[in-house]
Amino acid sequence: MAPAPGRSRPTRAPNGLTPVVKSHICVASLRCSSVKYIEYSPSSRLGHLATAQFHSVPQTVRRSRRHVHLLYAFFLLGCGGGGRVVDGGAPGPDGAPPEPGEDIAVAGLPEARLGLAGGSACEASAQCLSGACTQGACSDWAHAMRIGIDTTSAGASIKQAVADFPLLVRLNATNFTFAQARHDGADIRFVDSGGASLHHEIEHWDDEKYVAEVWVLVPRIEGDSDDNFVLMYWGDPLAAPVSSGPSVFGAFACVLHMTGDPDGQAAHLGDSSGQANTGLVQNLPAGAVHADGIAGPGLALGGDGAYLATAKRVLSPQTFSISLWFKTTGTTRAGIAGFASRQLGSDPLFDRAIWIDERGRLSFSVLLGDARATVSSLTGYNDGAWHLVVARFSDSGQYLMVDGESIADDPTSSGGETYNRYWRFGEEPLSSSPAVGIDASVPAGNFFSGTLDEIRITNDEPSDAWIKLAYATQRPGATAVVYPAAR
Repeated sequence: MAPAPGRSRPTRAPNGLTPVVKSHICVASLRCSSVKYIEYSPSSRLGHLATAQFHSVPQTVRRSRRHVHLLYAFFLLGCGGGGRVVDGGAPGPDGAPPEPGEDIAVAGLPEARLGLAGGSACEASAQCLSGACTQGACSDWAHAMRIGIDTTSAGASIKQAVADFPLLVRLNATNFTFAQARHDGADIRFVDSGGASLHHEIEHWDDEKYVAEVWVLVPRIEGDSDDNFVLMYWGDPLAAPVSSGPSVFGAFACVLHMTGDPDGQAAHLGDSSGQANTGLVQNLPAGAVHADGIAGPGLALGGDGAYLATAKRVLSPQTFSISLWFKTTGTTRAGIAGFASRQLGSDPLFDRAIWIDERGRLSFSVLLGDARATVSSLTGYNDGAWHLVVARFSDSGQYLMVDGESIADDPTSSGGETYNRYWRFGEEPLSSSPAVGIDASVPAGNFFSGTLDEIRITNDEPSDAWIKLAYATQRPGATAVVYPAAR
């Protein structure tokens, strides 16, 4: 009886081993083909796999990804623990190995190759063929997909290249099959277009609600290009977890994702920069401190005295940026961020501050001697939508940007004060004089009502292109990050 379409005939195994299935290792190219055999070791539950080559892949298999099958369970048994894979090479349909770097077209996919085990588009097939695949995706990972980063006018619309960029990867039921990965996402891996391993941090992973947010450090993203991409691999239950915040955000002074749980006195929010500048929520409200954020949970503040302070006292930077997402419908003046003389208590000295007025207009001030240099927006942002505000200060001036666009600036402003202070968020202090607070006319109780998320402090000056790319790739409904459909 002829085998069913897409199924392999049993093949005689060498040395009396039992044939399992014809599997196409590196089906990304469909040029390296093999027969797998399972051999059980008495000392281990895991099987040892031996590999023998067969002559060619049927034409129907070479032409259609629907006919590429892999017995994944047996495949994984041989790729870790007590198993091992012996591969005799990667012959093409004509018996000859492909040349290194050879571009192999696949019918229907002129610009991409099939991923391992019939996964999504995979550009790493040349590495699979050469054996240079650093992530072992040719042997251990069962699934792969290409995630595009569009910086053309149809996407982020930036002209300059951006280096060392933390890319937000959002996974959901439309672009990712959670059942194919470990329940905590520990087996996911990322590589760049050259196959180099990329650091990542899993901020949030919920395989029951089919949602996850992962930050991936991309070494370089070209401007005005739709050819930028990273590759994501998953599907190895034996893979060790490698998620690391400091590996992604180590160049930052503080990064607060708003992840953490109240401990009775304060909510401890972990600092992903590795600087141990933990966020401490003060005057916890009776209700929940977390709400839906721009990525994972956000910090919900009710305007009733709760605020966030960092744990460490740090030297005031002369070049810095404050970046955060906020959402509010408040109609009273309130503080968003500031460099405060005290971590706790009321009426601290504030500098390097962002606040919002009763009409939703934003301001950014820096104390220069006895005077304050302030730049302000003309537009209100208390519309209940998410907005990314970035305040940037250096010798080149003082700048306020919202949603990737510059809204106010003073190129003549420079030379901030020097002292050790704490960062505080969601509060504007009591003000008895311009030297104490932000504005002597401001009444007491200027606490923020709304949600904050993704607070980042840097001691450098991110470029306009960087800030615009951050907004374009993180905003709700972002089109600058392109995913294939889930399989």
